[in-house]
Amino acid sequence: NRKIFETSTPTTREGHIWRDLEAADVEKHYFVPCPHCGELIELKWQQVKFPSGEGLSIQERADRAYYVCQGCGERITEAQKNRIVRYGEWRAVREDPSGKHGSVAFWMSTLYSPFVTISETVAEFLKSKDQPELLQNFCNSWLAEPWEDTKLKTTADMVLERQTDL
Repeated sequence: NRKIFETSTPTTREGHIWRDLEAADVEKHYFVPCPHCGELIELKWQQVKFPSGEGLSIQERADRAYYVCQGCGERITEAQKNRIVRYGEWRAVREDPSGKHGSVAFWMSTLYSPFVTISETVAEFLKSKDQPELLQNFCNSWLAEPWEDTKLKTTADMVLERQTDL
């Protein structure tokens, strides 16, 4: 006779927020209809496109950013994004095979926000991408994804490779 509500950004895959998401009986993501093909799509960072840095400032690159539909490959503008978010729906992306629905986890990134534009998200990424602490914040707070420090993995792998019997 109760509901427990926990909200936060994830930190790492080992952090309690991400572990709770993975332990939930049902995981739901928000899907929106593409304004071109009508297919229900999940807004993903990989589908955000912007020009390379050749002679352009961060803001110029961000201002030219757009979203590409995974289904039809058409560009989705900011105005279209804000409109389709209103017609989206929560869909289960993972369910307990036994049909148990005691706990449900919902996942959503800043890409869905009507208060943050695609260009603002790209600008934040471009400002953060070369600084691990800022990039971790971008991954956690903007994309709602856990941080994985690939440098630590590489270093650990290198140490193991150089291990001797002595």
